[in-house]
Amino acid sequence: MDYPVSKSLTRMSTMLFEPHQARRWNCGLNLYLKVYLRKVNPANGAAAGTAPDWDTRNTPGSPARNIVRWGDDEFRIWTERYQRECQSFWDTRFWLCTPATFSSLDFSQNRRTYRPNIRCGLHLTLVSTPAAADHTIDVVKLAPTETFYRSDSAHYDNRDIDASTTNAGFLQRAHVHEVGHLLGLGHSNEGDASCVNNNPVCYANDNVMGGGESVAPWNASPWQKAIQAVTGVAATQWRVSLAEV
Repeated sequence: MDYPVSKSLTRMSTMLFEPHQARRWNCGLNLYLKVYLRKVNPANGAAAGTAPDWDTRNTPGSPARNIVRWGDDEFRIWTERYQRECQSFWDTRFWLCTPATFSSLDFSQNRRTYRPNIRCGLHLTLVSTPAAADHTIDVVKLAPTETFYRSDSAHYDNRDIDASTTNAGFLQRAHVHEVGHLLGLGHSNEGDASCVNNNPVCYANDNVMGGGESVAPWNASPWQKAIQAVTGVAATQWRVSLAEV
């Protein structure tokens, strides 16, 4: 099943499966996200150059950032780490508790009836062409002298996979935050009236969609929306647990 999940209408596949041999007889709900990471080098084969970041594209007068050419094997190593860390961060972080009024997943075995809950899984796959991808991300390598690059869900720099201290004072790896956006999540403080134009208020807590890497039940909303699409039962009826149930 395909359905739009993000604000940019990135499409994602989902599958509900019933592993009756699984621990506690639970089911699994997997989201499948295919990403194309595009290596960006300086123009015309140069060793160094510039590239725009989020500020350059959205704030008049903001400069382009200094970049250099990717070295041999650097980009491959970077992409492998990106996939591994994003997958491990988001996969199996949440469980959905089946509503008492929904019995279609129930099954009987050895004269017992089991009511599965739902394990929330993510399968993030790197693909080799934009046409095969749900989302394309341009990745630059910053020059050693460049001190800042403001990434977004479609533009990364090579330092994004390293933890850094955000304005909120927490450590965060930008790529796990940005994958949250690909899953359809907004910033953690978007409900605050003071969160305007992506200012620091929008990030001012330790949630992964703020300035840190903690998770909360609301971060499971992509899976709640998916289970609604699969079962027809409202997303809000599926209570979220941060531990296996």
